[in-house]
This record gives sequence, C-alpha cells and structure tokens, in this order.
Amino acid sequence: MLLATLVLKIHCNESKSFEELFNLGKEAYLSNDWSVCSVNMEKAIRTYKEFSEIMLECQESCHNFVFDHMIDKEFEELRFYEKMIRSTLCLIRCKKAKFGDSADANHQFASEATIQLFETKEPYNYLQLCYSQVSNFFLQFCFKILTYFSLF
Repeated sequence: MLLATLVLKIHCNESKSFEELFNLGKEAYLSNDWSVCSVNMEKAIRTYKEFSEIMLECQESCHNFVFDHMIDKEFEELRFYEKMIRSTLCLIRCKKAKFGDSADANHQFASEATIQLFETKEPYNYLQLCYSQVSNFFLQFCFKILTYFSLF
C-alpha cells in the first residue's frame, strides 16, 4: 500500500515545473515524509537541469544568429540596438518553440528567487538530508526486524 501511494505521488508530478517540485519536496521535508521529499527534490533538480540546458541552447543559437541589417550604414549607432532587439526576438521565439505558447518561459517555470536557490545548489541540501533520513529509517527497520526474529 505504501509503495502504491508513493508511485501515485510520483506519477502525479510528471508535468510540474522545478519550482513546484521543489516546493512539494520542501513540504514533504517539513512533514517528515522523507521518501517523497527525496523523489521530488530529485525530479526538481533534473527538471531544472533540462530547463537550464534549453535556455543555454537558445542563448547560444541566438548569439550566433546572423541576420541582414535593416538599418542603413548611415545610422551605425542604431545597429547595436537593432542587434539587441533581434537577439531578444530570437530568444523569445526559441523559448516559445521549446516551452510552448507561453510568452514568458521564465515565469512558466519559476520565480527569480527559486532560480537563485537552484543556482546556489540549495535543493541538494534538502536532498542530502532526506536521503540520510530514508537511510536511517531503513537501518532502523532492519534492526527492528533483526531484533524481532532474534526473539524467536
């Protein structure tokens, strides 16, 4: 029954953002649900990594994007702004292509505060604590079973 509940909880989180998974992991941590905490933190870290890789791909492809200038050479000082606008447009298009129709891909996934937590590796702290508690429970369980069977 416990395994079925855990699998159901894991399956329901498949389409969540890394911010939602991180918050679910923190809630599980605060309620001492160590296995759910570790699963959600693992998924949050994995989802953030995928998000970061896609964002990096978009930035690299837009940085290397070559385009024809629409502004005449007479207005050379405006070409910088043209390049910035076209790069921004390229990023928006890439994000829409990778993340769907949402206009603001960052908002779709997480707040700046959460992104900062992931950049400072905060989820790994929670994950380590959850792992240690799952390990402790497993060892305690084994010790109790060993004790129980040694009585007979």
